[in-house]
Amino acid sequence: MFKMKRPCVLALLTLLNLSFVVGKSVHFQDCGSKESSISQVIVTPCPAEPCQLKKGVNESIEVIFKPVEVVTSSKVVVHGIIEGVPVPFPISQPDGCVDHGLDCPLQPNKEYTFKATLPVKSAYPDMRLVVKWQLLDQNANSIFCFELPVQIVG
Repeated sequence: MFKMKRPCVLALLTLLNLSFVVGKSVHFQDCGSKESSISQVIVTPCPAEPCQLKKGVNESIEVIFKPVEVVTSSKVVVHGIIEGVPVPFPISQPDGCVDHGLDCPLQPNKEYTFKATLPVKSAYPDMRLVVKWQLLDQNANSIFCFELPVQIVG
């Protein structure tokens, strides 16, 4: 009888462990999305808010949005806002149409999922900050812009 219960317990423990790794839709502040509507921002992993970004780990982010106009090209811009001061965060691929799950041109009123990896360097100090994430179109207009409170932890 114990052997029958053991696989069930192992399966349950595996599912519980996965629930802490899977991303979740997080609360965000829109900061001027003029060229689209954001339906969700998903951070993986983020078991609780503010999301804790672990040093030395690559965090994943997905933004589900619908542009209102045709987008022929895009640029990713990320800042960490520390005590009210925006500090540019370098992105390895700033072209939003390359390696981010988007195939430009983007069509109006069609849902897209933007995907990115945010490397959290071990050298970053433990702190709370706000991450400001923008995707700009070919005219430097904000396709989407959101701010998300996070905490960097060791």
